[in-house]
Amino acid sequence: MTESVIALFIGVSVVIASTSASLHLHHKITTLTHSMQIQEEWLTLTQFITSQLQRAGYRAMNISDVIAVTHSPALPVVISKHPLSAQNSCVLFSNDKDRDGQWSTKSPSEHLGFRLYNQALEYRVSNKACHAAGWFDMTDPNTTSVSKFDIKVAHQERDFVLLGITLHLNHKDCDAKAHHQFFVKVQHAW
Repeated sequence: MTESVIALFIGVSVVIASTSASLHLHHKITTLTHSMQIQEEWLTLTQFITSQLQRAGYRAMNISDVIAVTHSPALPVVISKHPLSAQNSCVLFSNDKDRDGQWSTKSPSEHLGFRLYNQALEYRVSNKACHAAGWFDMTDPNTTSVSKFDIKVAHQERDFVLLGITLHLNHKDCDAKAHHQFFVKVQHAW
């Protein structure tokens, strides 16, 4: 009888230990998965933002118009904010996608932008201002919160501007986060 009780105690101890270890391993795997997801989302967003901003200010012009430009062009981006968001959390720009020499407001609009609003990173559609409603969410507010989106002019020359952008993403289900800064060189396309 005593041997049975000891064997039962050892068996229960092994089951409890293995259950505890598997729960700990499951938690670690879930945290690692969320961390990888948030890093991948950060990378995807930064690649998209970079590709769009690098085209900021482009407008198709014939060669005689380009040669005639003697002054430094205006900054190809406008940095602003939504009234309920932090300073420098909205960037507006234009890109002559159809190369007709004009920045069209017709659909699809060639007036683009990004902003932080309500813990989401949003994409400008239909020529909306920073304070206007109707922007498109780029991040899923159910899984990701954006705690910071900050755009500043880091350096400016006659033919380009270097933008410093800080983007902080946080996973809503755990403490996984991606907090990084990156730079985008915007050529003055004139």
